[in-house]
Amino acid sequence: CNSACPTGCSACSGSSTCSSCNAGYYKNGNSCTACSGGKYQPNNSSTATSCSNCSSGYSTNGTSCTGTCYTGCYACTGTSSSACTSCKAGYRKNGNSCTACSNGTYQSTNGSTSTSCTNSTSVTGCSTYSTTTNACTACNTSSGYVLENGTCKLSVKTVTVAGYTWSQYNAGDTNGPKIPSTVTICTAGSSCSGGGITPTCWQGTTSSSCTNTTGYSGCNRTVCNWYAANLICAHNSMSLPSNAAFQALSDSNNTYTGTSTNFCDYNSSSSSSSRCGHVKSCSGTSDGYCLPYNVWGTQIDSSNSYYFDLLGGHLYPYTNGNKQYAYSVRCIK
Repeated sequence: CNSACPTGCSACSGSSTCSSCNAGYYKNGNSCTACSGGKYQPNNSSTATSCSNCSSGYSTNGTSCTGTCYTGCYACTGTSSSACTSCKAGYRKNGNSCTACSNGTYQSTNGSTSTSCTNSTSVTGCSTYSTTTNACTACNTSSGYVLENGTCKLSVKTVTVAGYTWSQYNAGDTNGPKIPSTVTICTAGSSCSGGGITPTCWQGTTSSSCTNTTGYSGCNRTVCNWYAANLICAHNSMSLPSNAAFQALSDSNNTYTGTSTNFCDYNSSSSSSSRCGHVKSCSGTSDGYCLPYNVWGTQIDSSNSYYFDLLGGHLYPYTNGNKQYAYSVRCIK
């Protein structure tokens, strides 16, 4: 080692410009910088510009990975409890140590330097959080959440009408079918890059007026083209309603009206359904209209599908729904 070189340099020109570094250091511009905790660089006369990571849970002396880190440490400079540079999931940084999160709190990231754990009640839908598995073990079922692979997700609420199990709410509603990321979302009333055959939904003011909306507004229902509707139902392991399902509703003495199914009616004279008249604010559709009182059904051919609308308390099934219109989306099991 050239004794005239700065600390960490194995070769240099002058007293400040390093051309290579000692083991335990990496090249940082014209200087040599010591490897940080949990990292190493084993070679003398090295021009490496970074240090390598030790496997999680192993300490380093800068030139190699040596002993095992103390419990809870993800990376460390030694094996003692006060040599931690970052923590495993389930632990928080406490000076140079890692302290386990207390019951009811969590820290979910390996390699964390956070000094606090988060209250598990702040995890959306989670009622019980395990600091051992760093996952929810129970959900707020009263708010409509279900447990899925350690995460609480809003469930799709269903209702059985005329022998068919329907989603009780529209796609885009809190407990309606979830819209996948492959669907383009547009704002009603604004220009839209979607529409046509691109799977697209419109959100915002999609109705001209609303009445009888207790518990469920008809003015801001998400509407989608058929291409999006088909993706949405498949994404939720459901399917679009068949013509037989529509016909069963039509023959069921209007059991589809009211708050149990939350369909909306075009006609304000309907006594038990929300009204949601059309409005011309869905840019990119065949006619520019949002039509939330129409509901998509299964495909007939490449251009058309089944659909129904609710008019004056009566349901009317149709067989010529242009797939580029904007209708409500319900799914069946």
